Amino acid sequence: MTALAPTDRNTAGVLTVALEIPIDAPRTHVWRMLTEEAHRWWPRDFYASAKPLGMRFDVRLGGRLYEESEHGGGVVWYTVIALDPGHSIDLAGHLTAAFGGPSQTLLRLGLREQGEQTILEVTDAVVGNVSDRTSASLEEGWRTLFDRGFRTFVEANRDG
Repeated sequence: MTALAPTDRNTAGVLTVALEIPIDAPRTHVWRMLTEEAHRWWPRDFYASAKPLGMRFDVRLGGRLYEESEHGGGVVWYTVIALDPGHSIDLAGHLTAAFGGPSQTLLRLGLREQGEQTILEVTDAVVGNVSDRTSASLEEGWRTLFDRGFRTFVEANRDG
C-alpha cells in the first residue's frame, strides 16, 4: 500500500449554510408547491443524470427526493428523516466524490409566515470533505435553486 502525500488527503470538516428566502405567497401554497410540484420547478441544469426524466419528492418519513432517468437510472438526492407537514422537512443525503464528497449533508427546509409572505428557511450542514470553495458553491447553488428557481415558480403560479 502506498501512503498518500499530505496534499493528496481529503480533510474532514463541518460547514453550515443558511438562507432565508421571502416568497410572496401563503405558507400552505408554498408547502404544496415545494412538496408536490418539484417536477415543475426543478431547473433542468440542476439534474445530475445525463438524460433525466424528472424530479420526484416522496414526502413521508423515509421517502426520497430523487431524479429519475432513462433505463431505470437516476440519483437519490435526499431521504426524509423528519417531517412536520406544512411547516418543515429534514433530509439526509450523500455527496459522492463526483459532487465534491465524500460528505454527508443534512438539509432542513422550514416555512414561517411573516405578514403576507412566507419565509423559506434553507439550512444545509455538510460533514465530510469540505474545501475552501464548498461554502460559496453551496450558498450559490441553494440560492439559484430556491430563490431564482422555486420562489420565481411559486410567485408565478399563485393560482395553481
